[in-house]
Amino acid sequence: MSAPLPKWAQGINNNKRKKKNDGDGAEGRGRGGGGGEGDDHAAHEGDDDGDEDIMGEEELVSRPYSDPAAIRLRRSLHPAPLPNLRRSMIRTVFILLDLSLYQTHACSHLPPTKLSCMVSELQTWLHSFFSSNPCSRVAILGSSDSQTLTVCPLTSSMELLLSSLNSAHCSGQSSVSSLLTVAQPMIKSLPPYTHPEVLLFHGGTSIPSGLDLDSFSFEDVTVTCVCLESEIYALRRLVDQSSPNSRFIVPLNKPHLQQSLQPLLIPPPSLKSSCQMVEYGFPSLIVNDVPSLVQDAGGGASFSLSLYQCPRCHGGVASCPGSCAVCGLKVVNATDLSKGYRSIFPLPTFEEAGGPEKCEACGCTEDVVFRCKECGGIYCWMCDEVLHEDIGCCPGCLQSG
Repeated sequence: MSAPLPKWAQGINNNKRKKKNDGDGAEGRGRGGGGGEGDDHAAHEGDDDGDEDIMGEEELVSRPYSDPAAIRLRRSLHPAPLPNLRRSMIRTVFILLDLSLYQTHACSHLPPTKLSCMVSELQTWLHSFFSSNPCSRVAILGSSDSQTLTVCPLTSSMELLLSSLNSAHCSGQSSVSSLLTVAQPMIKSLPPYTHPEVLLFHGGTSIPSGLDLDSFSFEDVTVTCVCLESEIYALRRLVDQSSPNSRFIVPLNKPHLQQSLQPLLIPPPSLKSSCQMVEYGFPSLIVNDVPSLVQDAGGGASFSLSLYQCPRCHGGVASCPGSCAVCGLKVVNATDLSKGYRSIFPLPTFEEAGGPEKCEACGCTEDVVFRCKECGGIYCWMCDEVLHEDIGCCPGCLQSG
């Protein structure tokens, strides 16, 4: 028996049907990063039902972590994996940041400021992203003073990405058009075996420089737009004109933002009809007594006592996964490939069972428990989250063979 929809989710479905019957033609993807279809129920100004839905959702997100309604909310934000669906294992994500001075002002729903909240949530998200997508790469672009600068180039080094986020500073106004103009040729130059994605953060209530959507082509790109302040029509249209896997998110508070970014960890379905073989090598870790010159993740050269040796040309690679600067071979550890396989074939969602019952993993008795559809194992809500987010397999299914 599947968990019932929360009250705020039922309100979204009711508003979807109301808008569709009204024929206003406004199509989009729901508020809060649910990833489904439907318009933002908060867009009804002056609608009392819409205001009640917003307050109900905000109250639900702010409830204790172990509250049954909060548990069902977190599960509703994680869509069940579809069988026989080919996903992209090698992803390239461009994170576009609004680094305007407005981001440093105090914010009530994202305290203390939108900049600090955005940076902290991105750092947490990057840890989880590379844990489940180790063969992917991420680049960070920022817009300040109506210009776009490269905060961090394309890399698989999480350390470089985290240090670049900490060094980001805000000034002047941001330009969404400049960000997309710089990102578009970088996306077109990517190899065909990778899946391009855009994660756009915007913290204002409008776009000062305007946005000409006709000059951008993102039909095959998964675009996720996070509006930290309010919904913007031009960015909503940008998401609608992108791939079907795109999302539009307007977070209510910091926990809501964190939960809305979780579905982005799962690789999106592949839109390509053909496959391409990609060569990977398994390097050896070499520890020397004297420093050796290697190419670091940022493209420069540095001296290091430890390095990874390329299996093809025996050149030095600073980090793994990465690419050899001499022969261009991509290097990866066997454990990283296994993590990528787990993200491609995630553990099926457990169904909610009637409680209270005893968890077969930790032995505790909870009112909200979940049952594996394959082996019938009963797990509490904490073990359910650990199995799906960290372990990736069911202990009962492993015991039964």
